Amino acid sequence: MPKVSKAGKFRKAAAAPKKDEAPTALSRGQRKRQAKREQYLKREKMILSSLQLKKQEEQKHLLDGLDALKEALATVDTSTSEALNANEPVASNTIKGRKKLAAREMQHMNLVLDHPAFQSNPFETLQQHLRNTLAGSAKEQEQKSKARTKTDRQEKEAKKQQKMERIQAAGGKHRKKFHAARKSK
Repeated sequence: MPKVSKAGKFRKAAAAPKKDEAPTALSRGQRKRQAKREQYLKREKMILSSLQLKKQEEQKHLLDGLDALKEALATVDTSTSEALNANEPVASNTIKGRKKLAAREMQHMNLVLDHPAFQSNPFETLQQHLRNTLAGSAKEQEQKSKARTKTDRQEKEAKKQQKMERIQAAGGKHRKKFHAARKSK
């Protein structure tokens, strides 16, 4: 009777599928690859969650509505906005000019926020304002466009007329050359 080694018994037992386990047991390499993939996915999930937390913190610092905007406007010193003259042009190239412009815009925004139409329906009020302001500029743009197409058409007609005059001044010589060339073939 041949001698049976203990290693062989264990190998046979490990290789033979058990009745309780699934027949698709993973090999050692497959288990290693699966473990590496799980670690990678865990790290990726951690990175994505940290990025999402950063993004949420950044959004907390942003103004999140008209109430926050109104509160921010209330904190601005109103003494500087009273000192500004509304008719004076503002140069925004300098720091002083930018401050004046910002103060003027804050004052204007306060007036807009206090307006009853804006308080009742802000989006409709903005749409109405844009219709009123952009309607005039749209008409101007349309007039400019019509004038431009008219001048383009006139220039095109003038070039066409000059070409016809050159052909007539030549006395139809180009036609004679063309017909002579055709007859010689």
